[in-house]
This record gives sequence, C-alpha cells and structure tokens, in this order.
Amino acid sequence: MFAGLLAARPGQNEEKLHVLQPLVTLDKDARSAGIVPTANGFDHIQKGETSMKTARVLITTVLLLTATLCLQAQERKLNQLHLSGVINDFTPITVGASPWELRGPWSFTLDRESGTAKFSARLTMELSDFGQTVSSVNAVARLQHTHRITMTTENVTYNPSDCPPAPLSTPPYTARLEITGTANIEANGSPAPFGSSPLQVCIAGGSDMEYSNITIVFTETSGAAAHFGPQAIHGLVRKVE
Repeated sequence: MFAGLLAARPGQNEEKLHVLQPLVTLDKDARSAGIVPTANGFDHIQKGETSMKTARVLITTVLLLTATLCLQAQERKLNQLHLSGVINDFTPITVGASPWELRGPWSFTLDRESGTAKFSARLTMELSDFGQTVSSVNAVARLQHTHRITMTTENVTYNPSDCPPAPLSTPPYTARLEITGTANIEANGSPAPFGSSPLQVCIAGGSDMEYSNITIVFTETSGAAAHFGPQAIHGLVRKVE
C-alpha cells in the first residue's frame, strides 16, 4: 500500500542514500474504514464515536428523568383521593311556602400526605312545584339563582361517628370520611349576603362501594342554614380516582 522513495542528496556520492519519509497512498476502502497514517503506523478511528457516546448519555438522561417524573406522578396519585358527583335534594317545607330544589355538581380532593382536603360545589336553587297550583306556578317567580360553595381544611376525620345516617327506611351506609371547616359561599357570582359558614361534609359508602353518598350540613345557627336549611343535603358519588 505504500512505497519508500530513495533519493541522493546533491553533491554526495550516489552510494550514500537516505530514505525519505514513506509516501502513503490509501485506497478508497481504507479511507472509508477510517484508517489514517501516523508516524508509528496506522490508526483506526471510529467515525462519530464521540457523537455516539454523547447521544447515549443524553438518551439515558432523558429516560431516567422520564422514569423519575412518572414515579413522582404515581406517588402523588397514590397520595391523593379525588371524588366527584352531584347533589340533588330539597330544603325543608315551611308553612305557606314551597321547598327549594338544590341541584349541581361537587368535587372533593384529599391529599393524604399533607392532610389537606378541598371541597367545592356549584348548585342551582329554585322554588319547587310542590304545594303550588297550576295558576300559582304560572304566576309565581321561581327565584332561580346559583351558589358556589368552597372549603379548604385540614380537619379530616376517618371513619367518623357524627355524620348523618342514611334516611329511615333506606339501606344503611357507613361514613368513611368527614371534613369540617369554614365554607365560602357565593350567590350569582358574588359573596352571598349571609356570608361564610361552618360546614360539615361527609362521604359514606356500603359493602359494594366504598364511596357512594355525600351529605353536607351547615351549622344550625349560621346564615347559610337559614338559607339552605340546617338538615343534611344529600348527593351521589359518581367518580372515584
């Protein structure tokens, strides 16, 4: 693959010859294989070796980071309980008046690690048809309005004993969770005239479903109780995450 060239220096005897540096010629296959000449011979260079190592490090780092984030997300998911459903109930009947209908979605989140619970409900409220005649239903104003109820608290009780029981003549259920605190209440998008109120939220269930029922109760002496009633307001657990 190479040939040594001999040459005589000018002015010296032709017998005194010096060997010049080898003249190296590489064919196409050698060049493509990464073989290059050096003073000591030939070295083989792996083309892109540094780039490949860098790429492997980057890929490994990305995979480790992704795995870490997935584990953290899974841990957060295991540490949190998300419940949601609907409230569908009536206020008590008062003399000479129709009960109010209460309907709307609610959500509940419990962070087991921090012990913090969040509750939120969005309710529509209007006078029921009950106790009305055809003429009065057509004439009376239903007084339709909305409420948003929110509460964040660290007062969480597992397997409580002071939650409202299932109504009489219905299958019993067992209270699983209870949270208490001060709820902020809005009416038609503004602070409610009666202000905030102490609130109890209970989640209950039976033998087949751990979480199936919800009750919310406003403290009897509060302004909210005068509006919604001091009784338990019932609802359904639709989704557990």
